[in-house]
Amino acid sequence: MHRVSQTLLLISLLLGLLAACGKSADSAPQHDKDAANSATIETTTEQITTEQLVIAQNNFAFNIYRETAGEQGNYLISPVSIHTALTMAADGARGNTAAQMMQALSLPTGVDPHAAYQQLFSDLQSSAQRPGSSGGGVELRLVNNLWLQQDAQLQEAFLTNLATNYGAGATPLDFAGAPEPSRKHINEAIEQTTEDRITDLLPPGSVTELTRLVLTNAVYFKGAWREPFETEATHSGDFHVSADQTVQAEMMNGSIETAFGSGDGYQIAALNYDGSNLAMLLLLPDDLAATEATLDATTLQAMTTSMTRHRVTLTLPRWSYTYDKTLNTPLKSLGMTDAFESGVADLSGIDGVTGNRELAITSVLHKAFIDVNEAGTEAAAATAVLIGTTSMPPQATLTLDRPFLYMIWDRGTGAVLFLGRVSDPTQ
Repeated sequence: MHRVSQTLLLISLLLGLLAACGKSADSAPQHDKDAANSATIETTTEQITTEQLVIAQNNFAFNIYRETAGEQGNYLISPVSIHTALTMAADGARGNTAAQMMQALSLPTGVDPHAAYQQLFSDLQSSAQRPGSSGGGVELRLVNNLWLQQDAQLQEAFLTNLATNYGAGATPLDFAGAPEPSRKHINEAIEQTTEDRITDLLPPGSVTELTRLVLTNAVYFKGAWREPFETEATHSGDFHVSADQTVQAEMMNGSIETAFGSGDGYQIAALNYDGSNLAMLLLLPDDLAATEATLDATTLQAMTTSMTRHRVTLTLPRWSYTYDKTLNTPLKSLGMTDAFESGVADLSGIDGVTGNRELAITSVLHKAFIDVNEAGTEAAAATAVLIGTTSMPPQATLTLDRPFLYMIWDRGTGAVLFLGRVSDPTQ
């Protein structure tokens, strides 16, 4: 019995009710439901397409990458996961807070992205639900949740939008009276969704008696390569971490018929997952730093559009690691500042108490895991049989023996589900 690959990722968005002018959140005046529903709420009417949403997501992906990947070493995020959780939160933002959040998310101010998200989720699930030629195929889970203080009053429009477009049901918890059990409950739900690959996303102390709302998104992916690598062809080889450092890594080798492209300063190939539109893009730049500084959605689209079918002699390492990051500072650097400041943040589209301006984002936490090997993304053994073509494709060679970028990419929508860098596969 073979095991197939798994990559997973999760982002959590914590919204805390902060004290203003020395007053406890619980001391805020209460209003009846009619008064709450009569609050003046700004609305947006122009809906964007899934194509426009994916362009925004991918631009956000490379923007947040530049803000978070400056340190040396391996790196991994899920742009779809981060963007989803923040877009859910942005539905409750108003005024300058909303404008800043939309700008940081690479979305135009005054548009409604939520219906497009519903369609994108449907498209991605369709991409992953095709039968694999080897029986392995691909599994993709996209799970959103809303966790709220059990006596909190939230705007009905906010709750309806999250339920309708994101499938995020509201689960009441006692943050005020039992913050630690509430934190453990959320972490356990995340662990269950991600097959225990993401644990302790919310660290001790992150949930307090002042927490009123937690938005979470979890992405779980497992898939087998359409053309797996032969384990017998894997051998120890040089991986050049830098001009001064070389490590011995387990290097996989194969000859695969797939999409390949090259241009000024780069080579790119797509490793297809069995029975789906999903693929891993392997991007090997001549100058990694220059590529990291300039890569955007338009450039990626041009690279992938120019790829043609080749028979690629491929060498790449196995890699496996976990990565986590608190995203408050990077998001502020992208212009999203008001949302984190108590008394300044306008999240009145969430709060059901008329005129209440005490809600603010306290933390945006992100954690990811990946394991790539011969069978897919952490599979011990899997077989995919690919029937040949009617003519011999061009030949190409791609040897990833120095730092490179990779993406798990949906061919149908162009969405980047995961974005990472392998600096040292032995770490």
